[in-house]
Amino acid sequence: MKKSDLVSVVIVSFNRKKELIECLDSCLKSTYSNLEIILVDNASKLPIVSWLPKKYSKVKLVTNDINYGAAEGRNIGLKQTKGKYVLFMDDDATMDRGMISSLVKSFETKKKAGVIQPLIIDKKNKNQKMGFNTITAEYSSYI
Repeated sequence: MKKSDLVSVVIVSFNRKKELIECLDSCLKSTYSNLEIILVDNASKLPIVSWLPKKYSKVKLVTNDINYGAAEGRNIGLKQTKGKYVLFMDDDATMDRGMISSLVKSFETKKKAGVIQPLIIDKKNKNQKMGFNTITAEYSSYI
């Protein structure tokens, strides 16, 4: 049996503890087991280090002294990754259990793909096809 490739999940967070917990819980429920989760705390008022290690000991935490914003926060997290594949998530997003497996399978079957994005559905409006909150593995596209 082939060992699955490591997927690095990079999450940037700023002052969203409740949403971040939902995000992390969805990552940990993934059917794809070879994951590393890198969480970048962009100087939250309640530092994530004060509560994260108690519940999420396998999550690698990177703490910024100032809020660098989402893009630079992702770049800071990217420097910590070891995976063959990298998935960027917002701290207010959750994922379907099979999403990462589906995305990795898409990369394996679409050899020329450089970027693959999952279908994104808004949590509040299930009919919206391009929302900002819930990430699912239902469909994916490639470039």
